[in-house]
Amino acid sequence: MIKSIDIENVRGISLNTHIDLDNKSLIIFGENGKGKSSIIDGIEYALTKDIKHISTACKEVSLQKHAPNIAANFQEIKVQVEFKDDSIISNLQETSEDTLAYKISNSMAGSINILRRSQLLSAIFAQPKERYDLLKPFLPLTTLNEFESSLKEVIDKLSVELKSINTEIENKKRSIQNTLDIKDSGTIKAENVIKILSDRGKEFKLDDLENLDEITDYIAKIEDNIKNIGSINYDSNVRDLLNLLDGLINKQSPAHFAEIIFNSINSKLDLIQKQKIVFYEEFLTTGIKWLREENKSLCPFCESPIDIQSVIDKINFRIAENSTYSAIKKDFQRDYSILQEELKSWQDTIVKIGNINKKVNDGEIENLCKIVGDNLRNFIDLIPNSIQGNIILKKLPVWDDAISKNVKDVNSKYRDKLLPGGTVTLINKLVDFKHIIKTVNDSLVHINNKTEEFNLANKRYWVTNEFYTEIVSRRKKSVQQIYNDIREDINNYYNKMHPEENIGNLDLKVKDSTGKGSAIIEASFYEKRGEDPRAYYSEAHLDTLGLAIFLALYKRECLSNKELRFLILDDVFTSVDAAHRNNIVNLLFTEFKEHQLIITTHDIVLYNEILELEKLYGGSGKFKNIEICDWVKDEGPILDDTKSGIEKLSQTFANHRVDKNLLAAVTGSFLEQVLGKLRFSLELSIPAKYKDRYTIADIWNNLYAKLNKNKEFYCTYGKILDDINRYKFLRNSNGCHYNEWAQAVSKDEIKHLAKQVMSFQELVYCANCNTFIKKINSNEDYQCNCARLKYHKNQSISNQIG
Repeated sequence: MIKSIDIENVRGISLNTHIDLDNKSLIIFGENGKGKSSIIDGIEYALTKDIKHISTACKEVSLQKHAPNIAANFQEIKVQVEFKDDSIISNLQETSEDTLAYKISNSMAGSINILRRSQLLSAIFAQPKERYDLLKPFLPLTTLNEFESSLKEVIDKLSVELKSINTEIENKKRSIQNTLDIKDSGTIKAENVIKILSDRGKEFKLDDLENLDEITDYIAKIEDNIKNIGSINYDSNVRDLLNLLDGLINKQSPAHFAEIIFNSINSKLDLIQKQKIVFYEEFLTTGIKWLREENKSLCPFCESPIDIQSVIDKINFRIAENSTYSAIKKDFQRDYSILQEELKSWQDTIVKIGNINKKVNDGEIENLCKIVGDNLRNFIDLIPNSIQGNIILKKLPVWDDAISKNVKDVNSKYRDKLLPGGTVTLINKLVDFKHIIKTVNDSLVHINNKTEEFNLANKRYWVTNEFYTEIVSRRKKSVQQIYNDIREDINNYYNKMHPEENIGNLDLKVKDSTGKGSAIIEASFYEKRGEDPRAYYSEAHLDTLGLAIFLALYKRECLSNKELRFLILDDVFTSVDAAHRNNIVNLLFTEFKEHQLIITTHDIVLYNEILELEKLYGGSGKFKNIEICDWVKDEGPILDDTKSGIEKLSQTFANHRVDKNLLAAVTGSFLEQVLGKLRFSLELSIPAKYKDRYTIADIWNNLYAKLNKNKEFYCTYGKILDDINRYKFLRNSNGCHYNEWAQAVSKDEIKHLAKQVMSFQELVYCANCNTFIKKINSNEDYQCNCARLKYHKNQSISNQIG
């Protein structure tokens, strides 16, 4: 039993909402949007650390983001459920062992205890497979389901592994097929591969390959043949070296290009021109440098203010105007770039020759690289890098003539070391053949290893799959047995909800297939049998069908776990009509009288009916009733303990300080409630009104006439009827609207009306059987269900209450 509930920062609840149940059943009334479901969300989160309708909604909706109140974050949620032994389940602390809270937190609490209307609709309207998944939480097969789920994961993993291994084997077969140019992959077998390799080996006068175990030795024989013929790698290095040396032999020396630059400049200018150009160029260039570095703002000659950037632009323009110098400068830049490219070409070639010599290790080559390197460094240091330098310089750098001779000597030496062309071809074929054999061998070894791996995995797959199939079969049989166990309860509950209706004979079946579980619902509809109820049943009948299944599963679980005897129903009566709702409430109060019920509803009529029915099943000692008066954004639901209509009127009547107009209003509301019940029980003939919007007068006038004709009732209680008829206007005049003339009505008159209304309620409502008097025959005789109250139309002697 739940003793109390505390909820803070959950959904529509901001400030702490405390509900003291004191181990009683709880009935909550509140209009839609006032926070009823938020209370249930808080209880569910405390019990399960989850709110299913949020966490399973869709990827855009999450518990972390949408479970907290809009003004709070997830860490600020506080939920607590206290049980009758004072133990607590909370999201903020661990439960203590050997307590009721600990047992409940480690059970199916939440999954089996809480039912929302959305779950009813999902369970009924879902496809069989989806319905089975929805019913799974209610089936006491947790361990079996977890084991089955683990086996399925292993099977799926093995299936993926088998596909992956098979793909690797096929890829290696294709590799062998492409390497050996085999048209039919089906012929890729060890004996065929050995024959193909042996036939190719005959070209190199190699012995036949007998089996795959000889491949390693076979490769070694090929390598020995290659060594005996010559080194293809050494020959390749020699050929690369000769190509580089041939390039150097045909290459002009850097001195040649330096001389072109020098002669080009000096042949175009005489000594005076050279001096002018050099002086003018140097003067203007130095002036620009001086202006930039010194950042002077005055002319150095006249000391007048100047615009530095403007002066620099003019100087650059003058330098460009010197056409002779510009032409020479362009030629120099072109020739000098050619010289730099040649120097870099020599450097790159020497580096490549040096790298080859690391493999060849020849002193002559090393000496050649040193001579060329020294000359390059000397040449780069001495070569002028400007026009001025070429004009002034009288002697150009010298390029050592010994370089050309050394290049030719090394070239001649290594040309004699080249292997003949046919030998190189033979070596290349042997190298290729060795590569083919190695590739094929590696592929065959891989295929063999993967085949063994595949066979082992395949064996594990079939063993696991057989085990899984057996588990699934047993689970289905177990589930079917559960359905068989609860079939009687389902039909019993459904028949009590729908007495004397030619429907029912409900049955749940597990579909007999090797796939995942499927739950089939079958029912009767008049002469039809074994039909899907969705085809014929109304929405209300489908709702009650889902409720019957849920209650049967809940009862079955409670038989093995008495600690779970609390049942939470969140607005599950929405589509059910008044007559059937009374049947459902009576069913809950009788079949589950030892259980704690928490029921929410937004229907005020149903709420009042439940309050009346509570009197038969323990009253205030067994039930606690709460009305959500309002919902405030910054606080949440505003709760108030609810009293029945007669309790409100009795307490208001007993309050001597109460305002007379308030007493008139409460009296009128209660009378209206009583008349609403008698309208149906006495089968009053009243013209229909839109949405049943009847006034007291609409019903009272017809009722007054009928009770006047019942001699037994009127002879004994006529004064009560007449007084109510005389003073009924006070409800409107004083209880609903302000009327100046009505203020002259005394409080005593209003109290008299209230007293007579309470007396009238005792005459028409039996507290013993909790029913209003009803018409029992065509003679218009009236009595309650237990016959304690009886009124005969044509009998003038009154039956006293009692």
